[in-house]
Amino acid sequence: MARSQRQIEDRAAVLETVRELFRALESRDLARIEELHLPQALTVTSRSAGESEYPAVRTVPEVLESIGSVTVPMLERMWDAEVRVDGDIASVWTPYDFWVDGSFSHCGHDAVHLVRVDGSWRISAVTYTVAQPPECRTHPDGPPAGIGGSP
Repeated sequence: MARSQRQIEDRAAVLETVRELFRALESRDLARIEELHLPQALTVTSRSAGESEYPAVRTVPEVLESIGSVTVPMLERMWDAEVRVDGDIASVWTPYDFWVDGSFSHCGHDAVHLVRVDGSWRISAVTYTVAQPPECRTHPDGPPAGIGGSP
């Protein structure tokens, strides 16, 4: 089925919002991260079974505090994103890899849920897995530019 121009534009805007979140994370722009989220948004982290503190549920202020406490560079990359939009709600399901201070940290899947508010897409929830290969895969382009070796 052919997509309408509105569907194409919505899909692009939803993906751009998630990309903007990743750019804000990389630059540690806490104000921008907060702007991208609804005030009531939640972030849920799921790790391997047996880790008693997971799943971990955090509010936007808790996420901002966590990101603000990190003093080394962070980079999250996604690819092959699946985007679903119905009116003013959307979701993005995507594999990702995460790098800390130039070294591979982990990979998994992000599920980002968004709501259109006053014409802009805002994040209502982020749920993600944290794993290591082979449970997940790293970006098909290999390590980020300037980083030698792979995980």
